Amino acid sequence: MIQGMPTLNSTVTLGIQYSPPGAPVNSGAVSYSVTATSRAQSVGQIDVTSTDDVGDIFSIPFGSIADVKMVVVKNTSSNAYVLQVNGSDTFQIPAGGEFAYAASTAASADKIDSLGIKVVSVPATYDYIQYFVYGD
Repeated sequence: MIQGMPTLNSTVTLGIQYSPPGAPVNSGAVSYSVTATSRAQSVGQIDVTSTDDVGDIFSIPFGSIADVKMVVVKNTSSNAYVLQVNGSDTFQIPAGGEFAYAASTAASADKIDSLGIKVVSVPATYDYIQYFVYGD
């Protein structure tokens, strides 16, 4: 645990609106929330420009975070990007898509040690990917 840092409360909420079988359109709704306390955060964005190359990897900085509890990666661009978790291509975040990981406590196994964004298609001008990482 990071000494001297204030405790932060972070919450990730997933809300789903859907159409149940035989019911009115968009009449179903569910919401799931996960709240965790943490002592550190790393928030920012990665800029990808027309001078970058396909296959380039941009590391998401964790700062002092050793035990990741929450991550949100938002692809605000019109291009897809690959999210790397612990050095492996995990999946593609489509244009406008996002990745969210939320745990109330740090993982005891298979924890997130690193995250990276891999360029799949070079943007005409620039793209940016926002990230939010919380933990201890």
